Amino acid sequence: MSHARRIAPVPVALLVAAALVACDGAASTETPDTGTVTVEIDAAVAPGVREVIWDLAVTDDGTPPAVWAIRVGTSRYGDGAGLLGYTGPCRAGTRGTVVATLVGVYDAPVADWLRAGDPAPAGALEVSVDVPPITRAFDCAGGQDTFVALEATTVAPAAPLLDGPAVVLDQWLCAPTLDCAADADRATLTLGLTCAVPAGSYLRPDLVLQNVALDCDGETVATIDPTRSDTLADVDVRSARDRVTLPGGDAARWSVAVDVPEARLTAGECHLRAAGTACYHDPWGTSHGSFSGCLGGIILAGVVRPYVVWDATVSRDGDLRCWNRDLGTDGLATALTAYDAAEDLTFPHLYWAWD
Repeated sequence: MSHARRIAPVPVALLVAAALVACDGAASTETPDTGTVTVEIDAAVAPGVREVIWDLAVTDDGTPPAVWAIRVGTSRYGDGAGLLGYTGPCRAGTRGTVVATLVGVYDAPVADWLRAGDPAPAGALEVSVDVPPITRAFDCAGGQDTFVALEATTVAPAAPLLDGPAVVLDQWLCAPTLDCAADADRATLTLGLTCAVPAGSYLRPDLVLQNVALDCDGETVATIDPTRSDTLADVDVRSARDRVTLPGGDAARWSVAVDVPEARLTAGECHLRAAGTACYHDPWGTSHGSFSGCLGGIILAGVVRPYVVWDATVSRDGDLRCWNRDLGTDGLATALTAYDAAEDLTFPHLYWAWD
């Protein structure tokens, strides 16, 4: 299953054909020896964001120095929120590389962006995930423009609805959890994901998960479908999904309890692993809003977008290890992972709570 990338169109007037060549600010032109590259960046941002600033650079064959480098922001080259477009020159017949580096996100337009490579202007908001530099290769054709589309997730909503540690998955505030209880001969680990939706919002997510895996010393003991309550290799699984009411909104909640008998564990080290996130629900085949970085359980290739990783140590040297984990501690230390790769990342199990 695949989805075509959906990028919101940028008005032609925003794609200003001007770039720095040797920092002289000369306007770009298309000739048989040169082409242009149009870079569009679509960043999911919280309400109230009025400026996202990036450093853009283009190199030949990914080799420094840059053909051009410039600092751009959405207040002048975009929609005054998370979307911008910029066009600059490239050398025909080369395999060029675009590098976009997030500088900062702001709640008001920034008068002085400073220059590419400088520190961020003062007043930047805290981002919810570290966005790595986004690198994309493209083929520069003489006399033609090449379009490069980039997407990222940046900033948290301003009004949290959930108690306790939370992360931002695209537009939604979500709480991943990992709880554990044990007796003499078994451990029960319960992983959970709850995502809140403010009252009045039409952006309601699918909760999506990959299979849950129990592995010992690198070998899989059980592969668990998180939508089913079942028994696999003496491992009992209980799946629960529901919608809950919160002050100021509601939430979708999904929990998977895995009951592991000590007899199934080896003398080495055993882990319970899973991954999940929140995606746009898209019953009509068109994305809600301009950003569609995760749609129908798929994070599209080339999108910088966070997802949750659970990795809990169930036993070590034959001894059960069991305690409740908070975000950022053992088991959820890698809770927020930014995905930016050449292939789609699929979460095959979906839960839509708002029917």
